[in-house]
Amino acid sequence: MMDKVLLGKKEGMTRVYNDENEAVPVTVIESTDCVLVDKREVDGKQIVQLAFDKTDNLNKPEAGQFESRGIEPRRVIREFVVSEDSPLLEVEAGAEVAPQLFEVGDTVDVVGVTKGRGFQGVVKRWNFSGGPDSHGGRLGRHTGSIGPSADPSRVYPGKKMPGRYGNKRKTVQSLTIEKIIDDKGLLLVSGSVPGSEGGTVVVHSAQKGDIDG
Repeated sequence: MMDKVLLGKKEGMTRVYNDENEAVPVTVIESTDCVLVDKREVDGKQIVQLAFDKTDNLNKPEAGQFESRGIEPRRVIREFVVSEDSPLLEVEAGAEVAPQLFEVGDTVDVVGVTKGRGFQGVVKRWNFSGGPDSHGGRLGRHTGSIGPSADPSRVYPGKKMPGRYGNKRKTVQSLTIEKIIDDKGLLLVSGSVPGSEGGTVVVHSAQKGDIDG
């Protein structure tokens, strides 16, 4: 169960130098207007509701939820189950949740939606090698045979086939926070995270801890 959680926006990648003067690739995550909308207890579980990305383009029920609490409307709203020791439980409804919630060196998981690549064949989607391109080869980048013959006379579930590639929710685990820039609301997280620049991501405390330690 997570202790800390933050909504933000992926801004791109760069690099920083650690104490050993080694270049570390990092992803820049901006979170300047994440706010705690509500917190409650349900069946003994502590639930917090966070919102992010100010907007005026909401329907009346959504806008009313923010108006009743005196909060500027946000485009993204999410709920999370947190532990009893979460610092978010000490935050008042309507208050901003800033990157300072985390500390440099914390291990986190980052959740995002991968880039959508549309309908793709098996070579691009599953890294199939395809058939020969010369000397009479007719397979090329086609799928080829997909199942047994008379026995069992069907295609097994889960067969790797052409289809939609990307645009799926994905979690990258056990990344390290390398740097926090308070005045700009930036988190610099080691490695890459899912999604395009400008995409919404969720940063929360790691569920499996530090994979190196």
